[in-house]
Amino acid sequence: MKERQTTVLEALIVSSDSQVLEILGKTFVRLEISASTCDEVAAPELLEKYRFDVIVVDGKHDTATAKMLDQIRWSRSSRTSTVLALARSGSQVTELLKLGASLVITKPITYQLAWKTLQATLGVIEQERRSYFRHKLDADVNVSISDGKECVAKATNLSEGGMALKFCPSSPCVLHAGPGTFASIRFQLPSGMSDWVSAKASIAWVDFEGRAGLRFEIVDPDSKATMDSWRKANFTSDL
Repeated sequence: MKERQTTVLEALIVSSDSQVLEILGKTFVRLEISASTCDEVAAPELLEKYRFDVIVVDGKHDTATAKMLDQIRWSRSSRTSTVLALARSGSQVTELLKLGASLVITKPITYQLAWKTLQATLGVIEQERRSYFRHKLDADVNVSISDGKECVAKATNLSEGGMALKFCPSSPCVLHAGPGTFASIRFQLPSGMSDWVSAKASIAWVDFEGRAGLRFEIVDPDSKATMDSWRKANFTSDL
């Protein structure tokens, strides 16, 4: 599978059941969703490396299904994806929803049921895609972490919910910050936009090379409007 950015919604079907693959394959084609398939062995690497809009989980047994749902829930790439779990019995439905499934269908599935279920939630899937979409960005960001240390980082992408930054590995924001650390950020967007964007954010993750992910916590209305306008103008150009 190649890395790509596209406006086409993408799905991953984790199943070795030929009937499931055939029915869901036809359903996704009709919904104009590009679908890839894999088995339980290949799924962990794909779920960690790529972001899918829809993930179908069809484990061979309860433990396998629960393990995949747990991985999706904690995955950096896939935790906001819409997850359709396939239950082997009606008694399993409630448990799968508790484990993080967005939707549950009891096997054996039919084309009509798969179509009805996925078509009904298509609007939510599309909205989540727009919210998650990461726009390429090259801008300096002033960062002040909660203990008063300040530094400058380079923004590499921007989404509705946060942004990715690249710090110097020896930066105090890398040496003294970790997941959950709060920060104040301030930056200007390119393409001639002169307004400054200010926000309160929390560090979602940071690695030893200085790469970090920030999650927006508080954004003032003017800054939100500026980012919304910039993302809308750049949605197509990033693809």
